[in-house]
Amino acid sequence: MEDKLKEYYEDVYRGDKSGHFLKYRHGEPLSEAHKIAADWISLNSAGSTSILDFGCGEGDFLALLEGVTERVGIDYSEKALQNDQALEAILSEP
Repeated sequence: MEDKLKEYYEDVYRGDKSGHFLKYRHGEPLSEAHKIAADWISLNSAGSTSILDFGCGEGDFLALLEGVTERVGIDYSEKALQNDQALEAILSEP
């Protein structure tokens, strides 16, 4: 199961990304669910300057969060973690 999940995400980051968070890089507005999540994090993390995102992909959601100075992302996909986002990336091993 874990190998199939890792393979799936490697395929996502090699190919068509339109169905994933990466679509927001190309000007598509954030979905309501992502807006709610970002707002909730902002409201509930007062005074905190770091965040950990499991399944961060290329780190785009982390990059959207305001007031966060330390961003750590964990993902299965090595390809996804090879990006220009300002985050510390950790490759998850199944």
